[in-house]
Order: sequence, then C-alpha cells, then structure tokens
Amino acid sequence: MIRYLLSLLVFLAGIFLTLITSGGMVVFYGNILSFLTVGIFPILFLGILFGFKEIGLSFSAALRKDIEKDKLMKALDFFKSMAKQYGL
Repeated sequence: MIRYLLSLLVFLAGIFLTLITSGGMVVFYGNILSFLTVGIFPILFLGILFGFKEIGLSFSAALRKDIEKDKLMKALDFFKSMAKQYGL
C-alpha cells in the first residue's frame, strides 16, 4: 500500500513540477467543474447502475481465486460500461 501511495505522490509531484517549469499557472488546471464532469459523475453513474459493493467486487475479481462465473460476468459488464463511460 505504501508503494502505491509513494508512486502516486511521485506522479503528482512530477505533474506539478512540469506545470511550474513550463510557466503555466497551477490555478488554471484546478477547474472543479471539469474534475466533477470527468472524474466524479461517471463513477456516481456507475455506482447507481451496479452498486458500489459490486464495483469493489469487480476490481477484486481478478485477484480472487474463489470467484464464481456469474460474478466474473458482472465484473466484465462493469468494465465494459466503464470503458463506454470514459470513451475508451
């Protein structure tokens, strides 16, 4: 867990350093409306469709060996819907 948090911190520091060295102002990149539109609303929409417990099970399905086929199919449906939400 610490490894993931450290890598996230290094990633965010790299983005911040890139913004500072390129002469851009960090305030312009902190647009809350675009963060809500791109980050929060799709997750909430998928939470309404699948439920947040199912979302957690979908992400942990790849790591569990005792998962049933119907749960794997639900996880596949979730990831297909998530890909459509984000336009992938």
